[in-house]
Amino acid sequence: MTVALPKQYSIEHDTCFEYDETVNYKVMLVRLQPRNDRGQHLRTFSLTTEPDANPVACVDSFGNVCHTISIFGKSTKTHIRSTSRVNTINGIDLDALQPITWDELQNQSRRVQFWHYLAPSQLVYPGEALDDFITKHGLKPGPDPLVTLRKLCSDLYNQLEYQPGSTTVESSLEFFLEKGKGVCQDYTHAMLALGRKWGIPCRYVSGYLYIHSTSNIHSQEVASHAWPEFWLPEAGWIGLDPTNDSVVDHRFVRVAQGRDYADVAPTRGVIFGGGKMSISVKVTMKPVEPESTTGIGHEKDQAQVHLETLPWQRKNSIKVPPDQNGSDQ
Repeated sequence: MTVALPKQYSIEHDTCFEYDETVNYKVMLVRLQPRNDRGQHLRTFSLTTEPDANPVACVDSFGNVCHTISIFGKSTKTHIRSTSRVNTINGIDLDALQPITWDELQNQSRRVQFWHYLAPSQLVYPGEALDDFITKHGLKPGPDPLVTLRKLCSDLYNQLEYQPGSTTVESSLEFFLEKGKGVCQDYTHAMLALGRKWGIPCRYVSGYLYIHSTSNIHSQEVASHAWPEFWLPEAGWIGLDPTNDSVVDHRFVRVAQGRDYADVAPTRGVIFGGGKMSISVKVTMKPVEPESTTGIGHEKDQAQVHLETLPWQRKNSIKVPPDQNGSDQ
């Protein structure tokens, strides 16, 4: 049996908020720390802020590591930088899986941990627009759920147009399906809506995609990415990327998971003052030589996490257990 060697990536994620009026106080919840489970191993993580803050780590109901940031004092600019080093491996070989039936899937997907991933959510739900899209493109499940999902991934890639700027994070599923143009978030919501309609537990995943120099990758301009995962008997959770018509593999780094984008937004918060706001995001992701493959997937190995504040450079070091996914199966 051949074991896939892990890949290691260095990731820098910079977010800058600028305001045309003074901000007196700000509190934010950020989800920027990559997950440490299912073959993905977080080697190091650091979070820095300017102005001075003291990030506090917590875990949400979906097992995502979040950080609360409170910034006191007057400012017109906030800069948040996260840096990570992550090992990844190729997932399960989907071509090697035995066929399953819809009855097998339904019998095993009734467990309580799947309820959230089968029910409608804030941004993923059934409706007339979804039904019209299904009818227009002749979408229907085949005999095997996995084959159905892989075909659906290709269908969405071919039937929809990737066009940055055509939607926003507030755009509805109906708007995207009717317009037929959007970005990875929209493709993911559409595939989740269809998966749940057909009774397949599925969830939204945010993270990063390492871009090769190929012309058929839609998300070339940014490494920040989103894709759906589906739960199937024997296989467990598998990732498919309808934006690029691909299977999720070692190029993908998972950061957060939930029912839809509302559960995994990288930054969210409240400010007092500030007036009009502008935001800029820059992500840099590059492969590096692995420092060590020892401990990948072992509970005794832990990631070094550093929380820093600028400009005072007060440093705080904590240990985070490798499996932060709660009741994830």
